[in-house]
Amino acid sequence: MRSPGNDKELILGYLFNEGIIHIDADVEQVELVSPEAANVHLATTVNVDPAHYQRVGYANSSCGLCGKADLDQIQRTIAYFPANAQPVVGVALLQQLPDLLQAQQNLFSTTGGIHATALFTARG
Repeated sequence: MRSPGNDKELILGYLFNEGIIHIDADVEQVELVSPEAANVHLATTVNVDPAHYQRVGYANSSCGLCGKADLDQIQRTIAYFPANAQPVVGVALLQQLPDLLQAQQNLFSTTGGIHATALFTARG
């Protein structure tokens, strides 16, 4: 379930959170074939075993843990950051991020029912 728009970004975020891709170069192309389907062409260096990504039920918007078939899948979905590129974010910025995100969520402020996520750099 999703709102229309930003489909490629949604797909890439899902693949990243599932631990299937780690960097931009892992995806050669995202081809939107219909409003309900897409083909994702992964780089030949990406090794995917579909058995590792089985879910019970269907995927929906959630924290990412719901529906996992076993505990091993949770370990594979931990966000991946190479050790030499791990982001360093100061405490003061971390404390500001909720307010920065809220300032961009006009519909949530009005309805209380539209949620969002945001991508910030280490400098905010």
